[in-house]
Amino acid sequence: MKKVAIGCGVVVIGFVAVLFWAFRSGGACQEEFYKAVLSGDPQQVMGLMDPEWRKEVDEPVLAEWMTAVKTCLGDFVKLSATSFSTSTRTVNGARITESKGTVEFEKGTAESALRYRNKKLVGFEVTSEQMKGWFKGLKDTGLYRERGKQFFTDLLSGKAQEAYGMMHEKLQENAPLEKLKAFSADLQKRFGALRSVSYESEEFEAGSVPKLKIVYKIVGEKKETTGFVRFEFAEVRGHLLAFKVYLAKSGEQQQEEFFAAVLSGDPTRVATLFHPALVAQIDGPVLAMWMNAVRSRLGQYVGVVDGEFSSTAKEEGGQAVLESKGTVKFEKGAVQSQLVSRGGRIVQFSVQSDLLKDWFVKPTDTSFYRDKAKQFLQYLITDKLEDASAMMHPNLRKSMPLDKLKAAMPAVIQRFGALKSLSYDSEKYTPGAIPRLELFYKLTCEKGPTPAVVGFQFAGMKAHLVSFNIPAKK
Repeated sequence: MKKVAIGCGVVVIGFVAVLFWAFRSGGACQEEFYKAVLSGDPQQVMGLMDPEWRKEVDEPVLAEWMTAVKTCLGDFVKLSATSFSTSTRTVNGARITESKGTVEFEKGTAESALRYRNKKLVGFEVTSEQMKGWFKGLKDTGLYRERGKQFFTDLLSGKAQEAYGMMHEKLQENAPLEKLKAFSADLQKRFGALRSVSYESEEFEAGSVPKLKIVYKIVGEKKETTGFVRFEFAEVRGHLLAFKVYLAKSGEQQQEEFFAAVLSGDPTRVATLFHPALVAQIDGPVLAMWMNAVRSRLGQYVGVVDGEFSSTAKEEGGQAVLESKGTVKFEKGAVQSQLVSRGGRIVQFSVQSDLLKDWFVKPTDTSFYRDKAKQFLQYLITDKLEDASAMMHPNLRKSMPLDKLKAAMPAVIQRFGALKSLSYDSEKYTPGAIPRLELFYKLTCEKGPTPAVVGFQFAGMKAHLVSFNIPAKK
């Protein structure tokens, strides 16, 4: 009995020793890993990885995940000794070590599993209730913009094999290499030699499978078009799972591109879609006000309504003309939209909906019009009357033609003397069917001060200079 007891004791002692060694060995791996994760430097984590597996990890996604760990879980505290295991085996001559168990953090716990090959990290999985829905987007999408650009560059340059290699295996199943080669050849025939691929816009969609859609402008020797790639994110990598090249811009695409720009909140992005002649008819502040109304009152873009939408394409004067019109649906309602483009640039647009009634309100910032009024008065008082006349609405020019202006202003200039300073004083906004904004200024001249007023009327998306007054007497 005594020998048995001793023998049993030896076995127990040996087992405890093995457990202690495994915990210490696996624990060192876990502590090293989380020290790197919580450092905030993705390169420290990348440095732990096997060079081959490193290719399967996108640094921007890793950086977002590291930030989420720090935010959601806080600092590393310790490993749980009661729910931790480490195993080691040899596979094809490589030493594979797996360490898994519960890790305690400042704000909660996580189940952590690390996998090493010859002491280099080849996989990790961290699950925690606090980390659910951690991926909400990327601070910098430059990596994916470049990948998308390279994909289209290869595809339209006859390098289908290279483009195919960038695709996720599921996309490869839908577009086998031979099919992709044929499509690449067709694109080259349609568009000619590729001249450029440039980024236009992007849209991120959160959810159980986050997605990033990136739109590009593709310019060929014969003609230009647009296309997009879509990345889907799984683990710590964005996978290219969809792409499209528009062989000819459709009315549906025209509407989608326009409203994507409108809903972006960036007036300059919308302006890039417009023909210069249309840009001249629109004030940036008014466009921004309208865009804000569309975004707040209509919500997200859904798409055109089948059966209630049509488009026509033709050529006029050597330029492609595309017109699309009909019902376009949004998250909170629908609009009647009409777009006309010439040579790829919008020359006319109309968006009608009860939801957009009375969208125009008093501008919260009138500095744009203050600057215009000040410039106009400076032109008047410094005898640059051709420039002043050019700023006036046609109706005002009709009542105050240039010759009449030239006859009247020299006497005003002589009466007050050289302009010393021009300062904004106040303003008055009058709402109504045709809103009006009057801006009052103080002119300090060589012979004394005088007030001045410049009036604007809003019509469409522009304020027109329709009146001015500099009193005849000091």
